[in-house]
Amino acid sequence: LVWDGTTTLLALDIVMNQVTPVNREAPITFGYVKIQLYIDIYNTRISHPYVIILLGLADIKACFRFPRIHPDLTGAFGFMAGGFYNLATAMVFGSTTSASSWEPFRRGIEALSVAYADRLDLVIKHKYYLDMISWAEEDQTTKITPAFPCAINTGTMDASLPARIYVDDALLLGISRRQMELRLAALIEAIFVIMGTPDTTVRQCPLALDKWLDLIVASRQRMLGLIVDTNSMTVGIPPDYVAEVFDLLNTTWHSHRRRFTVGEAQRLTGKLGHLAEGANWVFHLLTHLYASIAYALSENKRLLSDMSPEFRNICLSLKTGSFPCSVKDQVKHINFAMKRAAHLVHHAKFQYNINKTMRQEIEFFREKLLPESGIAWETPIAHIIPRTPTFTSFGDSCLEGAGGYCISLGFWWHIPFPEAVIQRTLKRKKDNKDGLLISINVLEFVTVVVNYCAALHCVTTTSATDDPYPVLLNVTDNASALSWTTGACKKSKVGRLLARFFCSLMINSPLGINSKWISTDDNKIADDISRIKRESATEDSPPFFDYSTLTQTYPELIHCSSFKIQPELISLIWEIVLTERWPCHDEIRRLRLKPLGKLITSSGD
Repeated sequence: LVWDGTTTLLALDIVMNQVTPVNREAPITFGYVKIQLYIDIYNTRISHPYVIILLGLADIKACFRFPRIHPDLTGAFGFMAGGFYNLATAMVFGSTTSASSWEPFRRGIEALSVAYADRLDLVIKHKYYLDMISWAEEDQTTKITPAFPCAINTGTMDASLPARIYVDDALLLGISRRQMELRLAALIEAIFVIMGTPDTTVRQCPLALDKWLDLIVASRQRMLGLIVDTNSMTVGIPPDYVAEVFDLLNTTWHSHRRRFTVGEAQRLTGKLGHLAEGANWVFHLLTHLYASIAYALSENKRLLSDMSPEFRNICLSLKTGSFPCSVKDQVKHINFAMKRAAHLVHHAKFQYNINKTMRQEIEFFREKLLPESGIAWETPIAHIIPRTPTFTSFGDSCLEGAGGYCISLGFWWHIPFPEAVIQRTLKRKKDNKDGLLISINVLEFVTVVVNYCAALHCVTTTSATDDPYPVLLNVTDNASALSWTTGACKKSKVGRLLARFFCSLMINSPLGINSKWISTDDNKIADDISRIKRESATEDSPPFFDYSTLTQTYPELIHCSSFKIQPELISLIWEIVLTERWPCHDEIRRLRLKPLGKLITSSGD
């Protein structure tokens, strides 16, 4: 039996979701639970650097059916099926109030899981349920990855963290078997107090026993489709899911496939979206495929307008405002027409060509998903949660060169642009009529990439920090470079190619990155580094850059070394910028096996 409070069959239909008020419902906050669990783990590791942190979970049975509908409203939420009118006595999937109606109960269980956390008697009371679960044999010699405190994460000595409940999945942690027993018992009691003590003669047990019986309390746990490991302090994608996505690419999206439907593309991006939760560099590439889907939808509209009389009539009505109804009902007709048009577009069975760009994007993910790619589909928790940056770098580009620096890591760098690049900037071109202009946004993003290379080189080759997963804050005065660093490039083709190169650098990297905008006036040092002029050649010497005045003007750079990026690496960057060459995963991986550059002191060492 299906309850549908959304779909209108006619323009003047009124469905329950349109008239059910939600302004006084509880705000839905379970969306923050996952990140809060990661924060709990990280802060617990700060306070307990050497203990094994155990993870457990429980599923609350049929949570949306627990909040009841008032008897006077059961008919309003009812529906016809099989010749009978069915009364809805509990909340139903699809109602605008179902999630918010469950929210107070979810929060109540969380609060009681803290109130009952120290109750030893509950361990005895719920021994029947606790004996159903299993406990992993933990290797006490396992290497434990540390967590480093900062202004945001200072650790916690709180022995009664609440169970974090994501819809109906309760997630909790403990630093010993005894503590986990207490917290599991507290969670069971909280569920039973809120939802009723089990009495299967009149109602089902609110603790989902089928999943409870499968629970193995361990430091590595599969939660919400992800592998959370408190020893390595990472969140990863299960191997079977990686294999499933790889299989999808090799079947539906094999190399000989030339056409696709919108539904197939949406399924692919959905799968890749989950990959991004365990490998955050994937986020930078998803919008590229979204752009391909958007292009497909635009083609869809053109085909529908040529082939579907219904779609043409809808478009005409929306364009002219001519609807067969009174003025007061026009809003309903307009909304219905827009929804119907969207439905026709998304569910049309037309097929579209896989163009060159989309093919490259698919192949990019295929090569990453290969078992021999060497990619660990996981992300350090330290790179997911809010943290105070470990290091801060600044960078800037002009039309002749780029420069950057990081005082805390002790480096600065300057790169003069090749003449072939300068010739295609606004320094030499007036417009982009020929489509060959290299925008300042691209050059600013190159600065971000070089700053990251320099920082990663320092982190991996020097004793800059003991933090195994530090975070770099990239500061830029260019809005596009800012968005391309934390999100993705949508319009610039060269920017998208550089984004894939940047993602390849971040794969398996210990260094995370965030970005922040700064005004040009406040970015003075990086601005001056980028504009260092080339000294003219003489009979006795070739042209050169005089960097000696840099430390005189800015004494804070005295103790910084000059970073020289690996020639093959910067050559590859310029090749991408100039020729729009596709960055090869294996080539970048080989370059990553070498030093990304070298640090040169004032003495030339």
